[in-house]
Amino acid sequence: MTAPASIVIPIKGLRTGKSRLANVLTEGNRLALNRHLAKHTLSVVSEIVRIAAVYVISPDPLVGKISAEFPVQFLLQQTAGLNSALDEAARQIPDRRTLYLAADLPHVDPDDIRILLDTADVGIAADLPGDGTNALCVPGPRSLEFRFGQDSYRTHTDLATSLGHRITAIKRPGLAFDLDTKTDLERMKGWPKMANAGRLIG
Repeated sequence: MTAPASIVIPIKGLRTGKSRLANVLTEGNRLALNRHLAKHTLSVVSEIVRIAAVYVISPDPLVGKISAEFPVQFLLQQTAGLNSALDEAARQIPDRRTLYLAADLPHVDPDDIRILLDTADVGIAADLPGDGTNALCVPGPRSLEFRFGQDSYRTHTDLATSLGHRITAIKRPGLAFDLDTKTDLERMKGWPKMANAGRLIG
């Protein structure tokens, strides 16, 4: 049975990701945190592989090794930058409904993903401040130009509107909460216990 949709998850290098936390976590803990986030995201999307094929794109072979533990396809990124990575992935996947999902959402769950995939036309989820785009679901892999970065939520919605798309804004805690700062880390479920027990030691 062919899945009716695709999910694309870009993952930065496990050693280079979450650089904003470099003054909070040791290098080993940051590596372990990035590994934890990747495995959590892949575990969540693996629960819905019957309705969506999952593609992971990353320049890091270590991410490829983690991906091999899950029912996903790994794409080794050849270009630099997030938007270029998504363009690269979009050229390699089937022409069908596609969800682009951030990999740093520690509280995301399968229902969050299902709701996004069920939206008509364009579904989009912002981060907590409402500036960034944490998830973008579109009719086809290249329906919109990727504008991830500063103020990307407004940029993506403006672009979709200009092209005549109907937009559904999805507001769910699991999609809004991304991990970027020390405060975010402290809000992460289980973080104090994980830190105190040394579970994030790489």
